[in-house]
Formats: sequence, structure tokens, C-alpha cells
Amino acid sequence: MESKEYAERWEIDAKAYAKAGVYSQFAKKLGSFRNIIEIGCGTGESTLALLNEGHFVVAIDKNKDCVLMTRKKLLKNGFKEKEDFILITGDFFDRSVLNDLAKMKMDLIICWNPSSFLHKDEFENMFNLLKVNGYSEELLYSNFSSSYCEFLQFLVLRFAKSYSLSASLVDRTLIDSEIFKYFGELSKSFELKLIDTDSFFLEKLSSGGIQLSLKGKKPTNETMKGYLVFGLFSN
Repeated sequence: MESKEYAERWEIDAKAYAKAGVYSQFAKKLGSFRNIIEIGCGTGESTLALLNEGHFVVAIDKNKDCVLMTRKKLLKNGFKEKEDFILITGDFFDRSVLNDLAKMKMDLIICWNPSSFLHKDEFENMFNLLKVNGYSEELLYSNFSSSYCEFLQFLVLRFAKSYSLSASLVDRTLIDSEIFKYFGELSKSFELKLIDTDSFFLEKLSSGGIQLSLKGKKPTNETMKGYLVFGLFSN
């Protein structure tokens, strides 16, 4: 899928989540964190919710069309680039991007509701990277998207631990207790405190935009009831 089509389709689901109040509910839980790094801003609905709560946001997405749509949306809502937010077109898996983010004085890093947009020529490199980090070929061929999103979450928590930041994840699931348990396991693995959790029930996890994977389950266009689950971690 090309970047523009992906952005347009992602916007369908993002607007549905925003209309339901998902992002505003979770953003209200981050009041004590002024400066936030957002990994995977998509088309900016979550970024807008964060700005509406008074946060300064450095938002990064590898999809240039998502970044363009985010910029247009934030400016249209009266926010000023550099004063209220910074947008970066880049990949969190890129060492130079990590180094640039590490130099910023931030309080929190978040990765909310990730997906797995990759250009065709990037798939092989990412496939091999996941293999090196313990994902079997069988798993990657059967459910690449879920593995990619999980590994991205691991990197976000590792970054938070390395640079003494707090972190927040939002994940998709059919049963919220499964993700609460998963967040508890992540807390122990990365030696971070899980200080808050929340969940938001949706009649439709997807509104017909992107095929969204659930943890351990293949992406599907099937309309499913489920939850977006929030976790907040602290050093």
C-alpha cells in the first residue's frame, strides 16, 4: 500500500476513535507530563488530543503523508509549529532518529495504537531485524504486523528506561484483561512501574480503514467489538 492511501485509510479509523473520545480520555491521564514524544502519530488525532490538554508534543511518523495530514490538522486547530509541536518524518528504528530524540529534554514517550506501515523495499530488512531479535520465520510469515507492533513497544520501553522517561502504550484487544496482564509483564521485564491503566470499549475496533492486528492475532477486515487499552509506566 502506498503512503497516501495508507494515510487516507488510517484517517477513517483515527477519526472514529477521536469521535468516540478514546484519545481525549487517555490524554487527560497525562496531565503531569509537559513534554511528550509521540511515536507513530498517524494522521494527528491523538496528537491533537494531547495538544488540547496543554502538552508540547514531538510527533514522529515514517509516513510522509500522515505527517502532512497531521500538520494541516494541527495548524487548522490553531496550534503553532515549534511553539506547540514539532513534527518529524522518520523511523523510530533509525539510529539517527533515536539519537536526535535522546538529545531532547522530554518527560514522556508514548506509542498509542501502532500499526505496521512499511514501504515494499523495507519489508526484508525489518523481517531480518525481527528474526535477529528472536521472532521465528513461522511467526513472522503468519502474523508480521503483530510482531512488528510488539517489537516497537519493546523499543519504546527500552528508550524510556535508558533515558529516564516515563512511557505510555495503547494496545488493541478483544479482552482488556489480557492486555492488563501483558502490561504487567512488560513492567517487570523492563523494570518500570505500571502506575496507571485504563480501557475504552468500542463497538468497532476498525471502521473500515486499515487492517488492524490484535496482539497475537492476524490483521482482519472483520468488524469486531473490542478495547483500546492504556498503560502508563514510570521509572
